[in-house]
Amino acid sequence: MGAIGIISNPGSGKDIRRLFSSSMNLMNSEKANIVERAILAAYEFGTKKFYIMPDSYRTGERVLKNIKGKKGIEVDLTTLNFRETGQPRDTEKAVEMMNELDISCLVVLGGDGTSRLVAKGNPKMPIIPIATGTNNVYPENLEGTNVGMAAAYIDQKGYSNEIVYKDKRIDIFINGELKEVAVVEAIISSNPLIGSKAIWKTDEILEIVAILCRADTIGFSAIIGVQEKANQSDPFGFAAKVNKGSEKIKLPISAGEIIVINTTKPTKIDLGKSYIYRAEQHGTLALDGERTITYKIGDEIEFKITREGPIHVNVRNTLEKARDEGFFRIKDFE
Repeated sequence: MGAIGIISNPGSGKDIRRLFSSSMNLMNSEKANIVERAILAAYEFGTKKFYIMPDSYRTGERVLKNIKGKKGIEVDLTTLNFRETGQPRDTEKAVEMMNELDISCLVVLGGDGTSRLVAKGNPKMPIIPIATGTNNVYPENLEGTNVGMAAAYIDQKGYSNEIVYKDKRIDIFINGELKEVAVVEAIISSNPLIGSKAIWKTDEILEIVAILCRADTIGFSAIIGVQEKANQSDPFGFAAKVNKGSEKIKLPISAGEIIVINTTKPTKIDLGKSYIYRAEQHGTLALDGERTITYKIGDEIEFKITREGPIHVNVRNTLEKARDEGFFRIKDFE
């Protein structure tokens, strides 16, 4: 038995894209409630130790105080010892620190961008990503109580391929050097400035590479998702040129906003293979919805599809396995 780690990003779901869409706004108080429910459920099923990333909302302190006030329970919840900055590096540092601790399962609250930062940190333990962001293609809409139960089972019993799977990842190289990763899609943008990070002007998009794309996804991955399908289990992704080509499509670029755009027919990229782009102008790469890195004229950018993403917990399969093993019977906890 070890501990459960928690990363809750108070900035998820609050980027500039919300000014141009009708996306749901999940308040930080509700994120704290999700964390609280997950901890209480895990505690009831035997996990006594928890670690949480420090954040500007002071989620860990609020949850501890609330649990003690309502339940009278002294939960062992430790906030990681580093000064939060409100920058992406906080998430990466939290993963690095948790990799050095005896953590059995990592619960992540955020959107695609937060999930990308977790993936970049190469977590050693399986993760459960909960959707609290603007676009939530990678994380899932999960109830905190169920998440806590599943995390507790993994903490007590371990995991196997019956209840977890290895995610895909796009490894991004510039001139042969690994620079970044993405867990949903990578956008090649003609805008040379990172600025507010969030990308929303579709006329700046030159090309897209996506590994998660379905007809029911919202955001840039839908550019391919309304034409082709690639789930986590599929050993491939797709690439397409945007704002040119013979395919004229209509898609949900954000919640409540449907646009029309032209693309080339998506090209399939098999697992282990790469898509190469040779830059003819300065620009930026937007990874999972956020401009992240710049490139310059003459750069060779390689997008390689790998199976090097996080170990991802299937919560339903985990709880069904727990049920079949009698994990919920009271006698197991006497």
